[in-house]
Amino acid sequence: MSREVVSPEIVIRLTQILNKLYQQSEQQVGYHRGAIVEALVRRLIHRRYGVGEFCLNNQRFVDDHGKAITVTEVDVAALSTIRSKVEGYECKISSSGFDPYDSINLKDLADAAYERDYLVNVGFISLESDNLMKIRLQSRQLPEDIKLYGLDSVETLENFSF
Repeated sequence: MSREVVSPEIVIRLTQILNKLYQQSEQQVGYHRGAIVEALVRRLIHRRYGVGEFCLNNQRFVDDHGKAITVTEVDVAALSTIRSKVEGYECKISSSGFDPYDSINLKDLADAAYERDYLVNVGFISLESDNLMKIRLQSRQLPEDIKLYGLDSVETLENFSF
């Protein structure tokens, strides 16, 4: 017995876009691959944020005194001081591309949010299966705050509720 697998529309469209992208030369592709993942994630979460809140790519977080909370930029960051919520995601085509500082950055963001009684969701997002991400990242001993979102679960961010 074989089961027919039906992919969500967003995955089908993303696959088509990536296929088109990969038909270009390596020089033309450059950093656009990661930017596509960032654009997808931002599109999934931006509707939760309105006037006086933000949902942007490549943001650093600082505290009320201007001191850095995140050492480097977070690929996709969202903040609502009105509702005391923060989200931060590092985005890569493949989970093998995550660097150790990515988890440090997200952990620092989560810790600062908890200190301020904010609700927080931080995670790694890649365009591979959830299981492959878990296998590739299991040796990293990621903080439990950092969630993994692969192709099987990235769509859940659209309706994520704190």
